[in-house]
This record gives sequence, C-alpha cells and structure tokens, in this order.
Amino acid sequence: MTSRARLVAAVLVVALGAVAVWAFTRGGGDDPGIRDDARARGRSELAVLSVVGAPNPLVAVIGVHAERPPAALVLPPGVTVVAPGQGETTIEGITALPVESVRVAVSNALGAWVDHYGTISIDAVTTIVDDRGGLTVDVSEPVTLDGAEVSVGEAKLSGSQVLAYVSEPGEVAVTRWAEVLEALLATQGLETGMVGRSDDPEAFIEVVRGASGMAVEVPPVAPVADSASIFDQPATDELVRELFGTRPTVPIVVQNGNGAPNVGEDVAALLLPEGFRVVLSQNADTFRYRRTEIAATEGEFADEAQRVRELLGVGRVVVSQVPSGLADITIVVGRDFTA
Repeated sequence: MTSRARLVAAVLVVALGAVAVWAFTRGGGDDPGIRDDARARGRSELAVLSVVGAPNPLVAVIGVHAERPPAALVLPPGVTVVAPGQGETTIEGITALPVESVRVAVSNALGAWVDHYGTISIDAVTTIVDDRGGLTVDVSEPVTLDGAEVSVGEAKLSGSQVLAYVSEPGEVAVTRWAEVLEALLATQGLETGMVGRSDDPEAFIEVVRGASGMAVEVPPVAPVADSASIFDQPATDELVRELFGTRPTVPIVVQNGNGAPNVGEDVAALLLPEGFRVVLSQNADTFRYRRTEIAATEGEFADEAQRVRELLGVGRVVVSQVPSGLADITIVVGRDFTA
C-alpha cells in the first residue's frame, strides 16, 4: 500500500471512529438567529480565529455558551483532514480557502458546525501587546526571546517577543500558540476594525471577546504515512463534545455526479449544521447523473437518508444491500441539485 493510500485509509478510520446516528431539529448556520439556535441545541457558538502573517499558521476554534465556560481548541496546522469539495488537505491548507470554504472544512474536521470565521494579522496582535504594555503569558519552558532569558511561569512579553515565541517551528509551536492565545483573549483587546477576511466581523469579534478566561486545549494527534498526521480518534471528538457541547454525527460519503464545481462543499454546507459529517468527498463514476441518489446502508438508516433528501430538496432515497464500509449514507449528487 502506498503512503497516500495509507493516509486516505487512516483519515477515513478516524473520521468514523466516534460517529453515531442522532437527529437534530432543522436549522441553518447562516440564519440570523444562529446564536439562539446554537444555544437551543445545547452547544457553544463557535468561531474560527486565524492569525495570518506569522511564520507558523496560528489557528483556533473558540466557543462561547450561555451556561458553560468559554473554551478554545488550537488546531495543529499540519494535521490532515477531509475538506468537502476539496478532498484531503491540512489545517494550514484550509486557511487559504475562501471564507465559506474555511467554515465548512473546519466544521467537518471537528464534527461541529462553525458559526463564524475571521482573520487577524500578526502585526495587529503585536500592536495590541505593545499598546497595553506587554502580554502576560504563562510560559511552559525556559526560552530566549530577543536576547532576553525568560523563565518558566508568568512572564510579560513585548510584541516582538510574542512574535518570536510563536514563530519557533516544530511541535512546541502549537503549545506556545495556546499559551499566547489564552493571554491575548484575556486582554479583551481585539476589535472589529482589526478583522480581515470574515463572514461577519462583528459577530466574530463578539464570540472572541466573550471568551476571556477560557480553557485552551490542544487536540491529540497521531502520526501516519511518514510525516503526515491526523486527529487521534475518538479522543479528539470526545474533547470537542466536552468543550463545546456538541453531539455525535452521522457519517456520509458525498460523490459529485454532475460535474459542477464545489458540489461537495455545497452539500456539506446544508448537511453539517444538521448533524452529518463527510468522511469521503470524491467524484462519482460519471458526471451524467440526472437525479441525486441517496443510498442508506440497510433499512435502519432510511430515516436519516430521507432527512438528507429533505435538506437537499432533491433526490430519491434507496436502500443498499451492500454496506459501503465507510458511512451509513452515500450521496451521489445529480443535475437536479442546485446550491
């Protein structure tokens, strides 16, 4: 088996590792009432923060909830995930996608719908730090920054020292980013005017500013296929549910049967907020499917397949006698589907 084949198999295995069938009430990530909808579902309102311009990609998912402490999950940039419509990519690769693609890809990676996305430049971060007279970071190991020795424990870092601290390559980078993020959000210094790319800067900043005093976690990862890595499952899914109040998801395979670009992403955008998760996104055997086919593996998943049909607004449901071995439901998107 080639390294790529091993990686594909590993990604599929971990994507399926902690999923189970459950039913959500209908709702949409772009609905004006998403905040109330998220809370009604008993989960946090989530936002992806990406700090751009630093030597290392700095990405985190932040969640606020009406009845539980805020929390954040730092995403290791080199982890390989399934991005609907894009195939396999890394967290770093996701951040280069258009805003809506970022939201869909991160949501699928975590098994939790992300409500907002925003970028902030590393220059804005260092400016905030210097304007406030430094940033008090709980440093986990001794380090030399700008020629100064910094001991373990709380240390006040300048903007340039913060940049140097999060710029160290290797495994230590993720831990340092988590330490800086916790300190940065405690300052309440991020403002709407600092936001670059975003679906909704004001809503994004509202989530970010609501996360002061949060617990910052780093998900466990597992090495596969030489230098590649994936999220360690089911531990990561369990951590996501613990932090953000999410529920297990229904695994699905999405195949492009009409040849239109971004079909996998468009389908995922409709289904992910409703408790589904794409474990494989690929082309079908042909682009000549006129009608969308939604195949349930065995009759027990027919109700979920029917729910998929209702969410897509097109297609026919069939029950397959041959389990795919990958997911409970396989969707072949035909020409009747329009985003």
